[in-house]
Amino acid sequence: MARRKATGGAAADDERPTYLAPGFTSAVVAAALDDRIAKGRELLSQIDVHVFPQPGRFEELDREHSAWHNYNATYLERAFTTKELRKEFEGVFFGMIGSRQTDLDRIRELARDVQRDIGKLVDIQGRLPLYEPPGYEREAATPAAAAPARRAPINVTFRGQVGQVNLAELIEQVETRIEQVDQRGEASLAEALEQLNNAIRVATETAEETREDGLHAVGDLAEVGALPAEERGKFRARVRGAFLVIKELAEIAPSVKRALDAWGPTITEHLPHLPS
Repeated sequence: MARRKATGGAAADDERPTYLAPGFTSAVVAAALDDRIAKGRELLSQIDVHVFPQPGRFEELDREHSAWHNYNATYLERAFTTKELRKEFEGVFFGMIGSRQTDLDRIRELARDVQRDIGKLVDIQGRLPLYEPPGYEREAATPAAAAPARRAPINVTFRGQVGQVNLAELIEQVETRIEQVDQRGEASLAEALEQLNNAIRVATETAEETREDGLHAVGDLAEVGALPAEERGKFRARVRGAFLVIKELAEIAPSVKRALDAWGPTITEHLPHLPS
């Protein structure tokens, strides 16, 4: 099965700064991405990474993912003035030659790919105001000189800075979701997710991409945890996929393993259908 390797930004073959294309505003694109993210989460909820799929089930889900993924990539190319965001979303493909995988292995890879795609869309959505073209609602900028300073990292010349901003924004998004869990009165679940989130943040012995996957997984758990208890069962496959990502990270990051060992039981208590 061919898999994608996520990249930190667009290739350096297009040095033009990236802006929203004519006819697209951050509000319009944000609404469109909301719909695409919802469809991705619906697809993810259909994937059970702990049950061997029926014959043909993997191929069916893989086709659905490809159609959803390709639509997203095309939309991102049309909504912006360069292909930077499409390339960032698509990542780099590499083949797995000679590997002997079962359909369950493929299903698990598919779940990770869908989750990674969702995370990319959420990340891009959070940065949309940075892509407004020069002069757009300039009077609303405070101060006016701040706009160019925020847009500078978008140019592929500043690729390293883009990665730093993305990670910081991702951390903020996850913390916001955890706060929503706390506001529902689920203080113990919020505390457990916060401890796990902090452990992943400091797991600097792992690649940044790996930590991002872990943070996205904690964010997914928090989002489900913010729902009424009676509605959480609908997202058991999504929760399982997120927990699988965190478990894999714990195998290579001692801080994450300690946090998972200490706080995992609390999370499983509040989010049923998690693997023990």
